[in-house]
Amino acid sequence: MREAENDDMIVPQLNASVDDVEDMDIYDSTGRKIAEVEAVVIDGTGTVRGLVIEHGGLLGIGSREAILEIGDVQLKDGRLVVNMTEEQLPSLPEWRK
Repeated sequence: MREAENDDMIVPQLNASVDDVEDMDIYDSTGRKIAEVEAVVIDGTGTVRGLVIEHGGLLGIGSREAILEIGDVQLKDGRLVVNMTEEQLPSLPEWRK
């Protein structure tokens, strides 16, 4: 898997462009911000497979990048929402470029 380089590419699951999705905040089901999108990840065929998210830490110090499967994310009222808690994020696979 690799990061999507075409900012105009549409992420069909979210009906938004890569540029629009990158840097969006991710919220848990209670409305609490738990992460931020760093990149959209595609497979060898160009199909969107997930999001690279940054979570944990403070002001970017001590944070971790992980892969969140695209099927685990929903766009609700203009926000990216997951059915996970912040405490569950460390169990996600780590992103390694």
